[in-house]
Amino acid sequence: MRKIIDWLPEKILRQTFQSDFDFLKAVEEAYKNDFVRGIVCFRETPVKRKTYPTRHNGEDSSFWHITTCGYSENSRIRSYDRCERIRWPKAVIENEKDSLINVWEEGKRLLLHFRLSESPLSEMDYLVILEKRNKYYVLWTAYPVDRKHTRQKLLKRFRAATA
Repeated sequence: MRKIIDWLPEKILRQTFQSDFDFLKAVEEAYKNDFVRGIVCFRETPVKRKTYPTRHNGEDSSFWHITTCGYSENSRIRSYDRCERIRWPKAVIENEKDSLINVWEEGKRLLLHFRLSESPLSEMDYLVILEKRNKYYVLWTAYPVDRKHTRQKLLKRFRAATA
């Protein structure tokens, strides 16, 4: 039975905008509302964005990583799937006690693996990665996990970290 996830914001759908420019402006505005003008906390500890290095267009590193994909920093490209879910990182962080979210540490990194369904047949999950600092966390990245083997690896890592 599928659990109702009332705390998860709707995606910002690209097809509802006249242009990619308008879509990306809405995505940027949602990010700024959550992480620039807003306050996000994980277990009462502030979560800040990674502001350095900035990208060529002035985007901070957290925004860049949440909205792009690729293995090399210099060859990352905009991902509309990631952009559409720009409001999800804050929601996952603030709802970390939900039974669909696995939370564990790996060194300085804290991983929040959001399973959209309790079913192993789920088509997609979502991962938020925070990095610990002395008095706050840094939003490192967040992205949809749409490959079955990656979801299985994350569950295996969670079980190993919490055993």
